[in-house]
Amino acid sequence: MLLGQEKKAIKLIIDHIYQVEQCLITARQAIEVYFADDGEAALALIKQTHERERKAGAVQHEIIAELYRGAFLPIIREDIYNIVKCMGNLAERADLFCNFLFYNKSDVPPDLKKFFKNLAQKTFNIIDPVRDGVLGYFDGYGQMNTVQNMAGSIEKLGAEIAGMQCELTSLVLSADFDPGRKILLKECLEGIGEIFEAAEKTVDKMECITLKTGF
Repeated sequence: MLLGQEKKAIKLIIDHIYQVEQCLITARQAIEVYFADDGEAALALIKQTHERERKAGAVQHEIIAELYRGAFLPIIREDIYNIVKCMGNLAERADLFCNFLFYNKSDVPPDLKKFFKNLAQKTFNIIDPVRDGVLGYFDGYGQMNTVQNMAGSIEKLGAEIAGMQCELTSLVLSADFDPGRKILLKECLEGIGEIFEAAEKTVDKMECITLKTGF
């Protein structure tokens, strides 16, 4: 049976994943506009992405404060802390990538824009299964199948993203670009990869708490 303190913490966790989701949705829109060469609109969306990340961070601090006050049993308190930190890192990585892409004036060649855009869009789509898994566990409080579905979806997306990354890396390295441009494009790829890694870590922590609690 959930106590009032746990209910409050779960309500905050639901708000947190909503803020993280909105951050990634806005980041995805910013990238689409950026690759459409609309710098002004991209900048506006990048600023919105940062604001969403800031809001997610504020909610994250509230959740951790509730954990310090004794919300949840000690055996799962650390797991919840790790889940929240991983979700926060997911929003942070999306925010950092948008800023890196825009403020470094990453000059993606026209023939590679489609590849970068598709990879970024596919990567930002990870928020859908992550959201469903986290909400299914905390909102439904104990729906193991939602966490298993999340893990399966992320594994499938991971295979697709890895293939796209390999193809794009090969195109960048084999292109007739100067070394500095290749390094910048490679760093763009790494930034996209860090977003997916953050999602994977969230999934790992969700599976850990599900196996520990048995539901």
